[in-house]
Amino acid sequence: MRTVEIMIKALENSLQPIFSPMILNGDGYGLFANYSLTMANYIARCNASALDLRDIMNRG
Repeated sequence: MRTVEIMIKALENSLQPIFSPMILNGDGYGLFANYSLTMANYIARCNASALDLRDIMNRG
C-alpha cells in the first residue's frame, strides 16, 4: 500500500494550485524555478511507483 500512497501523493502534488503571479520556466537547473521540470519530477515519481507496484504484483 505504500507504493500506492506515493503515487497518490505525487499526483496530488502535481495538481496543487500555484499562487505565484507568474510561472517561471527558467533554463535547466538555473536560478529560477522551472515549472516544467517540477511537473516532470512529479510524473516521474508516479511512474516509478507504478513500475514498483507492477513488480510487486508480478512477484505475488
